[in-house]
Order: sequence, then C-alpha cells, then structure tokens
Amino acid sequence: HAAAVPPPRLPRADRLAPPLGGAAPGPRPRAAASLFDPLLRRGAAAKKNGAASLLDATLALARQGGLITSASRTAAVDSTGLESRHVSAHYARRSWRQPGHYKRGFPKLSAICETRSHLILSAVVDRGPRPDMVEFDDLLASALRRHRFTTLLGDAGYESEGVHRRCREELGVRSIIPTTRRGRPRHSGARNAIGGRWRRQLHRSFPRRTYGQRWQIETVFSVIKRRLGSALRSRRPYALNREVMLRVITHNLMIIRRARCLFNGAGQSPIYSLSNIS
Repeated sequence: HAAAVPPPRLPRADRLAPPLGGAAPGPRPRAAASLFDPLLRRGAAAKKNGAASLLDATLALARQGGLITSASRTAAVDSTGLESRHVSAHYARRSWRQPGHYKRGFPKLSAICETRSHLILSAVVDRGPRPDMVEFDDLLASALRRHRFTTLLGDAGYESEGVHRRCREELGVRSIIPTTRRGRPRHSGARNAIGGRWRRQLHRSFPRRTYGQRWQIETVFSVIKRRLGSALRSRRPYALNREVMLRVITHNLMIIRRARCLFNGAGQSPIYSLSNIS
C-alpha cells in the first residue's frame, strides 16, 4: 500500500493549488464613500456659548412669568466646591487612599443669584482652591448683562477697595461686604487702620439687616447639591465645566417649573410654558 505512505518531501511549485483570485464576490463600497460622507460624520459640535444662551433663555422665561422684573433690589455672590468623584465625605476623611481629595483641583462654582427668587444670574466654573477675586469681574459683568440689580452682597472673600470702586463708581451697584482688618498687629497693640473710602464707610455703618440676605446664595448651593448631587460624573475638564453649567440651568428650570405648578394649583392659567425655550 504505497499510496498510504506520505511523500518524503513537499510537492513541486508547479503542482501547488492555484492562488486565490481576489475577494469573494459581493456588494462593494461606493467609490465616492469617504469619511466626509454625511452618514459617517458625527453631528455638529455644540456652540461654545450654548450654556450662556440657555441661561439667558431661562431668565427671559422667568421674566415673562413674573418671577423677576426688569430690575431687582439685591443679589448675592459666593462660590462653592463640588466633588469630582463619587466618594463620600466620611470615606474621604477616614481612608488613607483618598489623601487631599477636596484639596487639589476640585471643580469650583462661582455664582450670583437674585435673592428673592433664587434664580442664578451668572455662573463661572473654575478649579479650586483659588481666591474668589479671580472670577469676580467676569461673574459681575455677565450678571449685569442679563439682569440689573441695585445691591450686591458678598462675604469677606470679596472684600477689597477695588471691588467697591468697581461696583459703586463704575457700575452703579451698592456693594455690601464686611470689612476685615489686614496686616500684622502693631507692637503697641493698637488696631491697624482701615484704608479706602468705601471700606471705612462700611466699617462705620454696616447695614446688617440688608446683609442678612446674603445667606440666600448659600441656600441656592444647598438646593443644587441636595437635588442634583454634589458629585460630578464627568472626568475631563471640559466635560466637568459643561456638567456644572447644566446643573445651574436645571436649577433655574426647577424654580420656573415650581412657579408654574403654583399657578395651576391656584386655578390661574400659567403665563408661560417651558416649551417657549428654544
């Protein structure tokens, strides 16, 4: 049975099977198809000022519904930190695996709100810890562009003569910020003098009753963290900023929605509708 014995060597090249003639027959892609085809491209990216436009739309809707008028009496400014990861405060304090969780590069939200309605007039997202003065100019300019107010309340983080001059002399806004004594104490034990025209004026007669409304901005931050969460889901810096601004816009929409429900419950027809936002 010689046929059952395998050959001692490989067959010659001329006895090999013929090479394949190409790909299997079937539908082929169109010659004009490319990465620039409309079906293959992703959708257009969102505009950079999209968040600002949405915030403008919420304030316009609130103004249409009577939540705010053309101008308000008081507004409050402050900043707060948000969590960039889903880690509980207790675990971050007790675990050695989370050193400095709240200290390095946490998302920082600075905002100005209308004290009567709790609507946010402007917001700036930054990284903390940083002084509050860094975001103040942009924050105040965007707030006054959207809505006028006569008095601005802030904590000691915004206390400076430059802030008072900017508000009172350039923008016509009455700034109320508690005055702090700066510098090292004198050897004689006497207190350091308070410099600046507006700082001295506030130190002599500070309107404590009006300043008590500054806590409304703390209420706004508390509502955002309780209702929408204090931890962010995004990871990249741009996505973090976008998520914070979306929560600010959602906060304003929740207030508008609440006011609409109160209108319906009182048997009155609502003046506005959420569908008016475009």
